Amino acid sequence: MSSASRFAPLIVCFLVGTMGCFNASCNNGQSPPPAEPASAKGQENAELLWEQRESEACLRRAIGIYEEQLEMQPSVALCNRLCRAYYLLADVFLEGDKDAQSAVHWQAVLCALEGLKLQEEFRTALEGQWPSATAIGLVDREHAEPLFWWAAHLGRWLSRKDLVTQVRHRTRLTAALEKVGALDGQILAGSLYRTWGAYYAHRGDMAKARENFERAAEIAPFMLLTRLMYARECAVPAGDKDLFVRQLTLALQEPEPDIPEILPEFRLYRGRARDLLERTQEFFPY
Repeated sequence: MSSASRFAPLIVCFLVGTMGCFNASCNNGQSPPPAEPASAKGQENAELLWEQRESEACLRRAIGIYEEQLEMQPSVALCNRLCRAYYLLADVFLEGDKDAQSAVHWQAVLCALEGLKLQEEFRTALEGQWPSATAIGLVDREHAEPLFWWAAHLGRWLSRKDLVTQVRHRTRLTAALEKVGALDGQILAGSLYRTWGAYYAHRGDMAKARENFERAAEIAPFMLLTRLMYARECAVPAGDKDLFVRQLTLALQEPEPDIPEILPEFRLYRGRARDLLERTQEFFPY
């Protein structure tokens, strides 16, 4: 049984657990049309738009409808989908625009917090918009994914901030990742290990960073984001050209998984891997 097949139930549950949308005018390069009111028809459109998320216009349209739906009828599943959509938007389509990426990641932090607040115990313990270690410790299994997304987006947001801000929130970030690990260490096909890898890379602990990236890649080699982050977060700062080339080459060699629900991300990240490999000299000029 292939790695993709083993994780099919997990990923399908993650990717199709909420709603989405479609519009025939969603073509790459076009400005997204205005969002429609949330309705039965809008929900159908959202599902179809999500299926076409290789297009930035379609992804943005889907996000607009998801946001309306979340405001009207909050749910953990919809929060998870929206946080994933934000991540894809920031990581793929806003690459190079740090301010725009930071804004989207912060929006996702707030979205994930809304998902966590659906758990009464957490909501009662929350004071302001920054959960304490005590509140984080109350999160249950049903809300593990919103907590993961909260941490993943917070980590990306913090990476753009000054050292003082990073230190101020570091304990919250690690508490959230540790809690997710206690609730479900295999969450989202190795995503937790990938996030730990980025955390340790930013702390300068490349040994632990590589260990976690390797673990994530072992669990789900078809999640190409792991290889790209390995190359960007470890190889580039360390000046390790061989590691950079090896990780991106492995991403390009990975066969398409037999899980239709993740193919858009797979193809987007494979394209980014190809682009980064072609730009190797730019990252390693000497």
